[in-house]
Order: sequence, then C-alpha cells, then structure tokens
Amino acid sequence: MLKKQASEIRCVWFSPNGKYLASGANDGKITLWNFTNRSIEGQPLIGHTSCVWRVRFSKDGNKLVSSSYDKTLMIWSVETRKCLGKLTGHTGYVRNGFFFANDKMIASS
Repeated sequence: MLKKQASEIRCVWFSPNGKYLASGANDGKITLWNFTNRSIEGQPLIGHTSCVWRVRFSKDGNKLVSSSYDKTLMIWSVETRKCLGKLTGHTGYVRNGFFFANDKMIASS
C-alpha cells in the first residue's frame, strides 16, 4: 500500500519502465511514487492552480505531462521534478494530454 496523499487523488499512471507511479490530485499537486519501494519520490510537483485531471509519462519515461481544470497543460522533468513548460490557450478544462510522435508533440483535449 502507498502512503496517503494529502488531497483526493484524481488520476494515476505508471511510467513505461514500471519504476514510477504518478498521481494527480484535487489540490493541483502531482506526486511521483517510487513503485519499487512504495514511497513518495521527492516533493510534489506544484504548478497547477486547480484539480489535476490526467497525468501521462512520455514513452522514454523522462517527462510527464499533466492536464488540469485550470485550463493548462504542464510538462515536467521526472529527473529534476521541475516544470519544463506550461501550455495555455484552452478556453475550458483540459482533461487529456498525451505525448506522441516520439515524444516531440503533445495532443490535448
């Protein structure tokens, strides 16, 4: 069993290598879990101002994209836990974000 996250978890996704589990919560935070030892890996990823609806790893497992009710997508480095970019322009909630084309592009809805 994984340790409890502070806010209600809205979504989870495994990294391609099975080492990490990412969870997005109602408080806008993303937690990376080390699935091997079932512990939280570093500090939460903070940047969204509303519920994180989806998280998805890139195919190589080095990046994470998160979509949120704050109408943005954020791209994160798994290694450094830092935001690599924030994508804006949606006029409504962003429910999905996916890497494709060898992790060079992101589709969202």
